[in-house]
Parts: sequence; structure tokens; C-alpha cells
Amino acid sequence: MAMKQTININTADIKELMTLKDIGQKRAQLIMSERTKLGTLTSETLKAIEGILSNIWDPLIFTGKVIFEEQIETKDPEIEKNVQPDNQQVTELNELVGKQKDQLEQQEKVIEDYKTKLMIADQDKKSMQQDMKKQLSDVQNQCSAQLTAKTEELEEVLDSMQKSKINWNNSYSMLKLKNASEVMSLNQLLRLTEKNFNNI
Repeated sequence: MAMKQTININTADIKELMTLKDIGQKRAQLIMSERTKLGTLTSETLKAIEGILSNIWDPLIFTGKVIFEEQIETKDPEIEKNVQPDNQQVTELNELVGKQKDQLEQQEKVIEDYKTKLMIADQDKKSMQQDMKKQLSDVQNQCSAQLTAKTEELEEVLDSMQKSKINWNNSYSMLKLKNASEVMSLNQLLRLTEKNFNNI
């Protein structure tokens, strides 16, 4: 008669777990994962594993097919002595990696800050260019309007001067005609007077 195989849930590997009824590789991996997380499994925690029906365990536990003995760790002083320097090296290496990671994160932060400053500076530059273009356009429009107004004002002054010149010329011509007429009348009067004087 073959001896009954007993599986200790807290020490069995995946192959041993897969010898249990209704336990395949996927469910065995779920058990291993839960055992790694909790450290030690009990009947309650075993039945609570998601993905495995809880009613499959009662017959296995009742028949003694599955037990829950805790894993007892034995430490060899010589092995512990050899492992300790390795652990120290690993610790130092982890510290070095951590420092390098911190430095890398700081460098990335500096780069991101620099990129942000460049972006802000570029936006400020574009804004200043737009403001300068607007100011230049406003000045050009203002100068153009002032030039147009001055041109119209000058044309009005020249037109007024031209009209004044024409009026002055007309007045001068009329005055010359009047003077000429008066001189002629005086000459006639003088000759008439001279003639009458000679007849006396």
C-alpha cells in the first residue's frame, strides 16, 4: 500500500502544489504569490485566495493531504559569514544607485526648468515683437494722418494766397486805370485853362 503524500502549503514548490487535486500551474502560482506576500498561509488565508474555489480545500485538509506547518529557517554560521560581506556590497551598491538616481532626477529637473524658461523667453520675445509691430504701425498711421492734414492745410494756404494775389492784381490794375483817367482829366483841364488864358 502506497504511503499517503502530504503537502505542506508553506514549504511546497510549484511542482509539489500541482500534485494536489484541481491545482494546475496557474493556481499553484497564485498560492506561491500569496505565500510570498503573507509569509505563512493558514486554512483561512488559503481559502481566501482569489481565483481558487474555497471548497476544494476542506477534503484535502480533512484527509491530511494538506498541512500548514511553518517553514523553519536554519542558518549556517559559515554561510552567514560569507553572505554578510555580499549583503554589505549589495547595500553599498543600492546606496550608490540611489544617489545616482537622485542626481539624474535633479539633472532632469534642471533640464525641464531650463526648457520652461526657454519657452517663456520665446513667448515673451514673440509678444514683444507683436507689441513693437503694433506700435510701429500706430506711429506710421499717426504720421500719415498728420502729413495728410498738413498737406491739406498748406494747399488751403497756397490757394488763399493765390486768390489774394489775384485780388491785389485786380485792385492794382483798377487803381492804375483810375489814376490814368485822373491824369488825363487834369491834362485836359490844364490845356483848356492855358488856352483860355491865351485868349484873354
